[in-house]
Amino acid sequence: MVQSAKHMKSNNAAANGGSSPQPKPQPKPKRRRKRLPRWADRLITIVIILIGVGLMTWPWILDRLEASGVFNQISTVSSTVDALSEEERERILLQARSYNEQLAGEATEREVIEGTLRYYTGPGICPFLGTANTMGCLCEGLGMMLPYGALWPSSTSQRRFSARRTGAAVVDLVRRNIKPSDIMTQAALDNAVALLASIGGSLNALIPLPALADELGLECTWAKVAQTTSHTPVVCNVVPNGDISCINLYKAGGIPAVLKTIEGSLDTSVMTVAGKTMGEELAGDIPVDRSVIRTQDDPASVANGIQVLYGNLAPEGALVKTSAVPAEQHVWSGPAMVFNSEDEAFTAYNENRIAAGTGVVVRYEGPKGGPGMKELHRVTEIMKGIPNSAVITDGRFSGASGGLSVGYLCPEALDGAPIALVEDGDIIHIDLSRNLIELEVSEEDLERRRATWEPMIHENGGRLLARYAKQVGSAKTGAVLS
Repeated sequence: MVQSAKHMKSNNAAANGGSSPQPKPQPKPKRRRKRLPRWADRLITIVIILIGVGLMTWPWILDRLEASGVFNQISTVSSTVDALSEEERERILLQARSYNEQLAGEATEREVIEGTLRYYTGPGICPFLGTANTMGCLCEGLGMMLPYGALWPSSTSQRRFSARRTGAAVVDLVRRNIKPSDIMTQAALDNAVALLASIGGSLNALIPLPALADELGLECTWAKVAQTTSHTPVVCNVVPNGDISCINLYKAGGIPAVLKTIEGSLDTSVMTVAGKTMGEELAGDIPVDRSVIRTQDDPASVANGIQVLYGNLAPEGALVKTSAVPAEQHVWSGPAMVFNSEDEAFTAYNENRIAAGTGVVVRYEGPKGGPGMKELHRVTEIMKGIPNSAVITDGRFSGASGGLSVGYLCPEALDGAPIALVEDGDIIHIDLSRNLIELEVSEEDLERRRATWEPMIHENGGRLLARYAKQVGSAKTGAVLS
């Protein structure tokens, strides 16, 4: 007799004392993951790329990929000096930057560390207007960052909310098919230059901005920048132009307040990643603290915060942040002391061989000569301890560098430019009121020196930088590769 499965199961259960083995649970069928839509693939690619590259390269990467994107940077560290009086703030700032005093034995390592920890209280971008904060501000002025995004304080919930808003904005841009090239127009680039001039930002911006313009088929020459800076006043004095921090600037209204202040110098018809024109963004109620952000017609708001100097020492131009140069050094002359690298200059300083009133010439540090144009912040910092001195170089500076520091000189030494022919003791004359930098050596003497000149080639230990040096262009055109 054939029994049913149910009957056999009951008999087996009775034979085993009424219990039966439990059937093994069947695994749930795996859900097939849906393939991400094409725009999401591209968005993820952009996120991965932006993690690995710097502020100065991401906009043209977005443009190359024709992918929508919004920039959202790591924020400014919240410094404890922001709530202090002006006198106390200056004391802490000097303590945090007393590297020279420590080298001279006038400050202990503990004093320098304590001052530094009060100025840099945690993670985030340096609280002054260095290169990182400058580029963040310019991204906002360019329309590629949401309002207030450049200066949100780090380690706060505002940063998290900003990231959330940024993600939502990217999705909206994708849906509306708005690409970076729709936002980064010639007018937007001109707005960014006007903002740079108004905040007295880092000179380093004048390498990526021409490079970005080159990528987009737009124009951003040093000559054009000089036209803008010559009539655009600096409206706030963030370090190194003064003694306030970027958090002070954020509390005063941030970049939207600066843009509102200089609205008459901008083309407000440009589109932004917020999906509105800049004019629509600035039409709302934007509070401004005028004790921090001055009006353009305020007597303390002076133009020419960034200048391009020309002369026989810099036939194609050199850059100086005039807003961070003491007034008594706007006209300066002094003997040259020449070094073929930053390390040579640093060694001379440690050996007390640099006298007051010296023009320290550091050459072969340009895009080709470096190669790579490294930051010469150490040199500008140590020179602050030498009275009435100047730095002249074909290299670049930190955004925090101040004093009479003339850099980015073009053409550079490796190209056989006049800076390559300077000798110890030559008199260098700088006159910021005339946009002038001159080497007081006759053309005949320079030609005689040129006849015996041989370039200094820095050993770089590999072929990659050597190949870079052969392909890289001038700093004034963005150091782009040919």
